[in-house]
Amino acid sequence: LKELLTSEKVKLIFIDVPFARSTPIYAKYYLYAFNANSSVNNILHARKILFDAAQTKRIQKEDDLVAYLKEQQITVKIMDEKSVFPLLSLVIKKYKVNQTPTCVIKYSDTSVKKYIGEDEIWNGLTELKAYLK
Repeated sequence: LKELLTSEKVKLIFIDVPFARSTPIYAKYYLYAFNANSSVNNILHARKILFDAAQTKRIQKEDDLVAYLKEQQITVKIMDEKSVFPLLSLVIKKYKVNQTPTCVIKYSDTSVKKYIGEDEIWNGLTELKAYLK
């Protein structure tokens, strides 16, 4: 994934679908981390830490998440995240994202592929890498 992103031939958008009650909090802090530093390395690292907070630490409260991000040295910069959510909702609806994880790869306006689950996503990214060569 990092190789594809650093090639600058692809654009990646992570969209967290609000299946869990705490998803909006995590989405908000992901956007704050992106706003602080949008480099590929920072965003992938911040996502990894956020997943750890959700899945391993099972953090549910915003104050606890803020403390954990600070402990993990994730820099955030507050922004009006509510202005971004409608755009993300449009993408979710447009591509009928109703499971997680889901990856949508848009090759062109007429060629869009959707992959669901880690194995399918890995295969989709492998296909994308071959397509870009």
